[in-house]
Amino acid sequence: DSRDDASFPGELGEPVPIADVAVFTDPLDATKEFVNGRVWAVMTLIGITYRQKPVAGVMYQPFVDGGRLVYGIAGRGVQNLPDSHPDGQEIIQNRESGSYVMATTRMHNSPKVDALIAQTNPRKVLRAGGAAYKCLLILIGQADYYISVSATKKWDTCAPTALLVASGGVVTDLDGNPLGFTHNRGVDNQNGFLCARNQEIHNSILQKILQKKQT
Repeated sequence: DSRDDASFPGELGEPVPIADVAVFTDPLDATKEFVNGRVWAVMTLIGITYRQKPVAGVMYQPFVDGGRLVYGIAGRGVQNLPDSHPDGQEIIQNRESGSYVMATTRMHNSPKVDALIAQTNPRKVLRAGGAAYKCLLILIGQADYYISVSATKKWDTCAPTALLVASGGVVTDLDGNPLGFTHNRGVDNQNGFLCARNQEIHNSILQKILQKKQT
């Protein structure tokens, strides 16, 4: 259950071995969005892991409202979430169970993405750039889940994972396994990922993905 992952490790109230802590940073997430002028999707990311598990994150939008900072700690929630959306899209609340909004890539449309849209059958699809930005859409209630089919760098997903888990969300790869955040080998998570607003949504979408894999 994701709630186990959402608890703040009690030992972090005391000094911990530096070898158990790693910091993943991305100075400019969503470079293509920056080049194309969709600057609301551009973020600076700082994610902190303890024993390979994301426990704190910062997502900073430098070009929105003179700079907007969202941050959170496992077990303590997420702070400073926006009330409005910078590109004017409606924030959707109180959706019916099973009627979900999916966020997915703008820049890398592919048969794999199209197949996952068909499999999971969302009520609406939001296409946007930037991995962290699509996670923000979940945090502010505009999207319910986000599927990425490509390999991602750990610095792209560490901070968003920490914030989503802190808010009660769930993040796994497309087989339902936790993303790996080892800092001493490899920089990619190869098996895509699924982010969902809560456990119920994650279970529903993952089941549809796995059913298709088994056929």
